[in-house]
Amino acid sequence: MTGSQVTTQGVQDYWKRIVEECSREIAELPNNPLRYYKRAQAYKGIGELELALADLTKAINLKPEDPQAYILRGGTYRQLRQPDLALRDFSTAIQLNPGDANAYLLRGNIYKIEGRLEEAVADATKSIELDPGQPQPYVLRGNAYVDLNNYDGAIADFTKTITLDDAYTNAYYFRAMLYHRIRQKETAIDDYQRVVELSPDSQAGKLAQRKLEILTALEADESMDEPFEENLLA
Repeated sequence: MTGSQVTTQGVQDYWKRIVEECSREIAELPNNPLRYYKRAQAYKGIGELELALADLTKAINLKPEDPQAYILRGGTYRQLRQPDLALRDFSTAIQLNPGDANAYLLRGNIYKIEGRLEEAVADATKSIELDPGQPQPYVLRGNAYVDLNNYDGAIADFTKTITLDDAYTNAYYFRAMLYHRIRQKETAIDDYQRVVELSPDSQAGKLAQRKLEILTALEADESMDEPFEENLLA
């Protein structure tokens, strides 16, 4: 058994213990929302998403004013590919706590995936206003700007991400792809090389290596119009 397998098994065992502990506590105190919330986290940890949903719904019924339960349930709906329900929960969380930058980021990511680009930009911008030191909203807004053909805005946001976190691999990758698209070959190469330096074995690192091979080939210009790959997300 490899080290990673041992680690994964250890994490699974930990979450299973939490499930058992919370189940005993729920049997004694069935109206404590915190126990359902904590057990839902554990269920998510072992991949039991439907059970997590049931516990989060119970927690919300017991304490409907708690925005964190809506955020966790919204994330679970997203994992289950139910974006409408995820949006509903993230929106409720925002209504309950309008100052939560993360809730706007999470909702904005759903808007981006669903192609609701202006709404994604609005939520990313609000998240930035509330917490300007976090890099993720800039990546989200940058990718939305790409789809809106606002390349200057996208480059500015990816660059801001790197200013906040100079090891943010995906920001270099997204910026490199955009430079590649607008035919700034040397700048694109610099960013792809940085991705490979930072994370050679990651998905972004492997994709960047492939892009470098394309760009350094004699006929590189023929491959300049490849689609913008956003499967890495933020």
